[in-house]
Amino acid sequence: MRAVVRIETVNSSERSNQYWRTWAAETSALRLDMARALKRRDREALKAAVARLHSRIIERAAEHPALRDARMSDPQVGLLRQLFENQS
Repeated sequence: MRAVVRIETVNSSERSNQYWRTWAAETSALRLDMARALKRRDREALKAAVARLHSRIIERAAEHPALRDARMSDPQVGLLRQLFENQS
């Protein structure tokens, strides 16, 4: 989470703000699926919902220049990028 916040603050701009507004809107249904599965205590539905959200995060990270072009040596994003790549 710290790395995501760091990426956003380093790259803050109106375009960036719009990016995160769009991101929140695009993933709201996925996050709601997770909340509903938690409420029902449905483990399989929760695992599926988390997997869908993770897949979308990986896709979106590949589209974002700050993540796509990040250097693994950059301590702010290296760990985050490794986590994304390990999920794919």
